[in-house]
Amino acid sequence: LTTCLISAYKQDCAVGPAYWCKSFQNAEDCGALRHCTDTVWRYDGKHTNVDLSTKCEWCQKIIENTHKAINNIVNNEVCY
Repeated sequence: LTTCLISAYKQDCAVGPAYWCKSFQNAEDCGALRHCTDTVWRYDGKHTNVDLSTKCEWCQKIIENTHKAINNIVNNEVCY
């Protein structure tokens, strides 16, 4: 289990929120979407007026990740 989780975790993610919240992709890769959305992006002026296409992309990614997580739980899998 530990080996699986470590191999799935990008080394850059160890940098912390400064790296995670630079982009949606970084936040997704590091498992920090909720953190970035609830803290950094919530108060960051450049993310308050996100265009609709980006919001749609975010929603789609969140739905995809939720679907993957549910499938993994159903199939008793730990890693993606």
